[in-house]
Amino acid sequence: MNVLKCQTVDGVMKELCVYLIVYNLVRLQMLRYAHEHGMDVRRVSFIDVLRPLAARGLGLPGVERLILNPPRPLATARRAKQTEAI
Repeated sequence: MNVLKCQTVDGVMKELCVYLIVYNLVRLQMLRYAHEHGMDVRRVSFIDVLRPLAARGLGLPGVERLILNPPRPLATARRAKQTEAI
């Protein structure tokens, strides 16, 4: 989504809608997978869900099971603000 391909306002709006639909479908799959396996959704990777969905969309065989990220208890901690030297 770095570069939009369409050149008209209607085309750009359609392209953005497709991106939002795909994003929401991937997030829904992440939630379903996490719920089915009784785990936190933060352990399911966005890209690991996107790849099999894209493969199925192209008619290719996808992977049967997703890779889970290890638990990261400190991942929710805020990062320190970086100050720039002038």
